[in-house]
Amino acid sequence: MEASLYNAYLETTYQISQGSLPISLKIGHKNGRFKKWCEEKKVLSWAIITAYNPYSMLCSNVENENRQQMLKTYLVQNKLCSINALGVPADANWEAEKSLFIYNLTIDKAKQIGKLFEQNAIVYGNTLTPPRLCVLVT
Repeated sequence: MEASLYNAYLETTYQISQGSLPISLKIGHKNGRFKKWCEEKKVLSWAIITAYNPYSMLCSNVENENRQQMLKTYLVQNKLCSINALGVPADANWEAEKSLFIYNLTIDKAKQIGKLFEQNAIVYGNTLTPPRLCVLVT
């Protein structure tokens, strides 16, 4: 993966929809409010994954929405719980991507889902570590 794309992922703010105020996460940074929320919801591990723009190739809104619905269907079929999330890029020229915060899954399962939906990377974490970027392509 080229360095500029990797850096864009690192600079993105990942927002989890919950209540009236989303929780914002950054790669490598702990968030006390998020940790408390995870403890309250019994979230032990999690991933933020999108089906938008496979391999960072821009797709139409219709195609992206169809892909995202396929991801949601996959999660339901595999009995994985999720809530809405958003990847908000630091670069104003890029649009935010709808994502899903999928919780209580292993890193291997998260990577499998990311690869299935043709993503370059996913965000993964657990209650002990800050969010990390997991690159799925070489």
